[in-house]
Amino acid sequence: MYGFLKWILCCFAIVYFTNSKGQTYIGTSVNIGNQLSFTPESEGIKKPFAISGNLFIRKKEKLNNEWVIQYSAGLGILGYSLKIQTIDTLMTSEVSRILDYSTFYGQLDFLLGKEFLVKKKKVLVGAGFGATYYMCSSSVGYGVGVIKDDVFTRVFSAEIDCSPNSFSGFAKITTQLELNSVIIVGLAYTYHFSPALTGSYEFYHTNTPSSGAISLYQREINFIFLVRISKME
Repeated sequence: MYGFLKWILCCFAIVYFTNSKGQTYIGTSVNIGNQLSFTPESEGIKKPFAISGNLFIRKKEKLNNEWVIQYSAGLGILGYSLKIQTIDTLMTSEVSRILDYSTFYGQLDFLLGKEFLVKKKKVLVGAGFGATYYMCSSSVGYGVGVIKDDVFTRVFSAEIDCSPNSFSGFAKITTQLELNSVIIVGLAYTYHFSPALTGSYEFYHTNTPSSGAISLYQREINFIFLVRISKME
């Protein structure tokens, strides 16, 4: 926990002091995606999208010919969703849905983009890269069972934990619309290269064996809202 907080403070310091001449924004984003992956796939597992969110501080500096660079540091929570359609010989119809929001992360990124005028509004199109540090509170275990003749029988179990490598690099593309001198809204897609979470699953009492590995890569669409907190240049 101490190492995680120290890393986040360093990220915020880098963002704030590296680009001292730029405009400063605080922002939030609602993130949709982050489907669990299963190897091998199983007909008993559904993988709905999950909604996550984060808060960040961003510095923006204008270069020549309408080019722009942005630095950001933020904190977020990573959520995922899991639906279990049991495929055992004891129970075949009940669906169990699991939601988890026990994974937190710190993030640092750099973006390069160019601004265009569209109907007198500034629109930025850009791309960049960054790094994310994950922190899990603990390993998470799940189980689904059935009670028959007063006897509980487990039909599914899974265990998910932080990946052994807590860091992951990512790439990002974005478009942003400057509504006025204070507010910016945007849309982005973030693609991480390493898993945030790993684990395993197993179905019991099935006609054929069904078990394997679980992984979660943070790959999501980001709906962004920014508010300028620095003075106009």
